[in-house]
Amino acid sequence: MSWGLKTRWRFGGAVNNAELPEIYHRADVVVFPSIVASSGDREGFGLVLVEALGCECATIVTDLPAMRDVIQHEASALVVPQMDPGLLAEKINLLLDDDNLRRTLGKQGRQYVLDRFDWQIIAERYKELIHAVMN
Repeated sequence: MSWGLKTRWRFGGAVNNAELPEIYHRADVVVFPSIVASSGDREGFGLVLVEALGCECATIVTDLPAMRDVIQHEASALVVPQMDPGLLAEKINLLLDDDNLRRTLGKQGRQYVLDRFDWQIIAERYKELIHAVMN
């Protein structure tokens, strides 16, 4: 059973990094349903999430520390508990049905990322850290 997914979803597999911004800009919603594996393994840092937010994508993430480090719930992304497919589907539908919310989250997400993860800001943080260690 396909549930009509072929007309709404595209599972593209691996892509070249140079193609990512274009792909993100075509997306209505980007979903990061990360979980903690039975071994305890989990997302270490949500770099792909930062990239998606930087491209003004409305995002939905699961409630894991790596994701919380990158977003503000309901300001830059929507957060759902891990392994809750019903609530995840509800939030996906919410964003697909609400153009204004989707655009607002995208814009706020991009600004949040620019304020925290711009290379000049990162460089300044490293500079401060190095000076603190050396003094």
